[in-house]
Formats: sequence, C-alpha cells, structure tokens
Amino acid sequence: MTYQGALLKRPARLRKRIVRLAAAWYVALLIPLVAFPDESESLQKQAIQKIDQYRDYAHRTGDVTSLLPELQKAQNALVITANAFLAKQNLGSAALSFIKLGDIERLQTHWNAARPLYSRARQLAKQANNQGYEALALIQMSRTELLGRGDLGAAAEYLAQAIPLATASGNQDYLFEVLDQAANLEIKRGNLNAAADYLERAFALKDQIHDKSLAMYGYMDRASVYYARASKCDYETTFDVCDEAFQLAHNDYQQAFHVAEASGYNFLAGQMQKLLQGSDAKRQFTQNQGRYNRNVLEATSGIFHPKKASDVLVNPRFTPGPDPARQAQIESLLRTLLPNLDNADATSLFVQGMSAPQCASSFVLFSDWGLRSSWSRLHTRNYRPARPIGGA
Repeated sequence: MTYQGALLKRPARLRKRIVRLAAAWYVALLIPLVAFPDESESLQKQAIQKIDQYRDYAHRTGDVTSLLPELQKAQNALVITANAFLAKQNLGSAALSFIKLGDIERLQTHWNAARPLYSRARQLAKQANNQGYEALALIQMSRTELLGRGDLGAAAEYLAQAIPLATASGNQDYLFEVLDQAANLEIKRGNLNAAADYLERAFALKDQIHDKSLAMYGYMDRASVYYARASKCDYETTFDVCDEAFQLAHNDYQQAFHVAEASGYNFLAGQMQKLLQGSDAKRQFTQNQGRYNRNVLEATSGIFHPKKASDVLVNPRFTPGPDPARQAQIESLLRTLLPNLDNADATSLFVQGMSAPQCASSFVLFSDWGLRSSWSRLHTRNYRPARPIGGA
C-alpha cells in the first residue's frame, strides 16, 4: 500500500475508533442504571429524610430558616428522581417525588408554586392507580387552598375526593390525616357537629397510625371544637354545659401538649401550653360570669317573678330623651376600653347595640359589668394558631 493510500484510509479507521469509544461511554453510563435499579429510590428516600429533619427541627425550635439549605438539596435530588422515574414509566414513585416537591414549597408558604406540583402528583398517582398517593396529593391540595387562599369550597371538594381514596388505600395514617383535615375545615366553617363526627372517626384509628405525632393535631382540633362550644356562654347562660366543655378542651389541649413533648417538639409543646392557659383563663372568666348571673337572679327573683300586685314596680315618669353629650362620653369610654369596637364580631356588635342612643339608659345600668366582661373576653379569647410551617 502506498503512503498516499494509507493517508486516505486513516480517517475511516479514526471514525470507527470514535464510534467504538462513544459506544463504550454509552454503556458505561447505562451500567449504573441497569446494575443499580434502586439508586433513584435511595436518592428519593434521602431527600424525604431531609424534609422530615427540617420539619422536626422547626417543631423543636420554631426556627424555619437554618435548615433551608438542606431543603434546597432535597429539592434538587427530588427533581432528579422525578425525571428518572418518569423516564422508566414508574409513575407511582414519580408521583411521590412531586408530592414531596410540593411539600418543600408549602413549608416555605410558596402556595402558588406548590399547587401545580401537587396537581401533577395527583395526575401521575391516578394514572398509576395508586390510591394512597392520590389521596395524599389531594390532602395537600386542600391544605394549600385552605392556608394559601382561604378557599373553603375548593378545600372541601378535594377532601371529599380524598376520603374514599384514603379509605380504599388501607393506609391508616392517610385516613387519619384526611379526617382530621376535614374536621379542621368544618371548624373554620363553624359546623362543629360535622367536625366532631370527623374527629370521632379519626380517633378510632389512633392506635393504628404509624406517625404518632398526627394525634397532636387531632387533639388540638378536638379541643377547638369543645372550646367553641364553651364560648357560647358569651351570649347564652348554660354555664354548667359550658364549664363541662371547657374541661374537655382542657383535657385535649393537655393531651396535645403531652404528644408534642413526647415527640421532642419543644416549640410546639410551648404553643400547646399557651393554648391550655388561654382556655383555662377563659373558663375562669365564664365561671365568674355564671356566679354573677346567679347572684343577680337571686337578688331580683321577687322583682321579675311578682306574686302580688305590690311586687310590680311602676315608674310614673318617662325616661329623658337622648343626651348627645352623654352619648359622646359613652362612645369615648368604649373606644378607650375596646379599641377593636368596629369589628363585626358578636361581642363588639352587642356592645355597640347596648350603647346606642335608644338603649343608653339600659346601657348605663350595666356599663360597669358589661364593659369589664367585654374587655375580659377580648383579652382571654383563645386564638388558635395556624398549623406551623405551612400546615405540617
């Protein structure tokens, strides 16, 4: 072969060598996927562990910023696993990756970013016929709507679809969580009987759930139901019934405190302790109100339940008309003691009605007790905190 012929053939041999090298690299890249099929699952588990560590740390300390870099690492890993699972058509595992990606956004209160991730997870879980993951995606979609937009209707629609799916999945943690979330929604709607029914179904599963910290939220929600019922004595006089409800609220707040403490959630345990103290303070006020009410009834029993004609009080004089100067004094006093008087809550509306010119004389008779009771209600009212770090 001539020198010129060798030069002409060399590019062909070079091309073959490049093809062989490319094939070798392709096989080398493919081997880990074939030899280690669980690598994506392992990476997903590690990412989920980072999310759980972030949540646990926040529950223990109340600090939601220090471990954000770890949350970012988990997010990067989950994006990789989601794509890998989709490439392998492992739709169930891909759905779980998208659920956890949604959780990362929700824990940072990024509601708009969380919504499409949960929606994608639900779609994939439905295609994979994975009822548990579909139920979990719907639960988190409901929680996102409730906390992010306050959209009770959308949240209720998602939960209505999630309950039968969670039941069919056989996962008791998912079922407990969806029932508790439904109760939480009904509390916000003011439908206490429906909330109590959901919680009764949830607590029937208490001994079967794996995540024991779920019971903490169940106890807190049930305590909220009892507390709301007890607070009816702001305008009703069934004081014995209210006191019993306060006792039940006390018991459940205490149970929530014990679960948080046993789980090492010191920050949440402190929050439960504050709720317990607030409930007990409101109970003490209601008991004082009940005693005052009984004393008034005893002192006026002869007046309001006349047995003879002389028991009836008659005033031959009419009350004077409205006094603008006195009315201005009353309004000034009210706004000093009750800065939130313009709020559209029961207490504020009642006080406004009592202080109206048409009721001024009646208001003056009861102003001291009425203003004190209203002020006490405002300062002992139990404000139930939102679920920590994006709903937990």
